[in-house]
Amino acid sequence: MNQRERFNSGLIGLIFVIAFTVMAGAQTVSYNSLDAPLGINGTYAQGISGKQIVGQYFDGSYTAHGFIYDGTNFTTIDPPNSQLTSVRGTDGHRVTGYFVNTTGTHGFVWDGANYTTLNDPEAFGVDPVTSAYGIDGTNIVGYYTSNTIPHGFLYNGKSYSTIDYPGGTYGSYAQGISGTNIVGLGYDVAPGNGHSFIYNGKTFITIPNSITNGSAAIDALSISGNVFAGYYFDGVTDHGFVWEPPNYIVLNYPKAKLTTVYGINGNTVVGNYFDAQENAHGFEAIITQTPLMTIIRLGSQIVVSWPANAGGWTLQTNGDLTASVWGNYTGTVINNTVTNRVPSNGTVFYRLIQP
Repeated sequence: MNQRERFNSGLIGLIFVIAFTVMAGAQTVSYNSLDAPLGINGTYAQGISGKQIVGQYFDGSYTAHGFIYDGTNFTTIDPPNSQLTSVRGTDGHRVTGYFVNTTGTHGFVWDGANYTTLNDPEAFGVDPVTSAYGIDGTNIVGYYTSNTIPHGFLYNGKSYSTIDYPGGTYGSYAQGISGTNIVGLGYDVAPGNGHSFIYNGKTFITIPNSITNGSAAIDALSISGNVFAGYYFDGVTDHGFVWEPPNYIVLNYPKAKLTTVYGINGNTVVGNYFDAQENAHGFEAIITQTPLMTIIRLGSQIVVSWPANAGGWTLQTNGDLTASVWGNYTGTVINNTVTNRVPSNGTVFYRLIQP
């Protein structure tokens, strides 16, 4: 990944300051596909914390199993007597999700040694459900059903609190948590017609559909600090997104028919995509913010700089782009700033690269 700008020595007669600035806010996204070895019928990556990724895979008989992936190995997660399992969230120490057995659908937490079953006391009716989706420390969010209507919940390790989107007559889901902020989805018109929201424990804020140019069905599934991630439907297929107000990034796995983002941690997201044959695969994507590079002419000096906190970038120069020969800058770099004399003739191109 790189960005570049040039300085032309034909400006030698000018004595005032001239600045050339590349476009700010550019991002580069690198994707890695994830397939559990036993996931013959599909893999879904659904949560991430640090280097740990969690999700579910479908075996040869289409039975769902949870998994933890540590960057090298996949470990299957199945609570005792479960008929199917999905792991949805992790905080690096514990994982959470849901499983189905002969008595219904239940949330669970696994700490690496023990499983704890989660059943919201307000869940009742025909086939009551409790599903855990997100975890941050002792706090867990998800949803439960009462007479088939879903309601979001927050479990603090001791008690449950209901989270209902205002006017969400047809149901609410709490899907991700980071600190005191929760993201979810509320259905206020009809099932399938919902609004994503942010809830800080006191106030609900609706995430505007305008961030996807008016596309319907935005589903915010996860949160990391003040950054939100999920997917939206454009009328044809699903696209992943990351939203750090006011910046919005669309994520589409290369050549995929569908892309969904489930989890985010820092600048890394996880999700799943369908390939051309509609096979499901998990993926990990790393989003890199390209630093803003500025070139300033100060009399007989050229000053090239980029943010001092943008580490890992190397400055290169080139005198002829048609030759495509770039070399690392060999002079002194101080706090991501270099100062050179204006060349007597010709053109100098500058760029930043990152391995």
